[in-house]
Amino acid sequence: VSTRTSDSVQNFVSEVQQKFVGTQHSQLAEMLVAPARFHLTLVTLKLLTLSQVQQARSVLTHAATALQSIVAGSPPIELRGLEIMNDDPSNADVVFARVVAGGAHDTLQALWRELL
Repeated sequence: VSTRTSDSVQNFVSEVQQKFVGTQHSQLAEMLVAPARFHLTLVTLKLLTLSQVQQARSVLTHAATALQSIVAGSPPIELRGLEIMNDDPSNADVVFARVVAGGAHDTLQALWRELL
């Protein structure tokens, strides 16, 4: 389930990247995700077989309408802090921000429950 990231979000991501990385850290700048690829991950799945991939595709396709209705009119999502997706910081492939508890957090919980 996916939706295009709004221009305002893309502009914000681009501004943050320029402010905190800019051109001073060229190696880090090369690792940044393009603002158009910025996204919010709701769930990660371990799909080991073609059958599991097909089942996940089916569930997500059927949940798309419900997920979009949950998101419509929801409060903005507030992010705070950075975390890594690895126990060893020197070997981290993914850096992410945590969602702050509150109105949008509840919306994300509803999305997650819909996927289960």
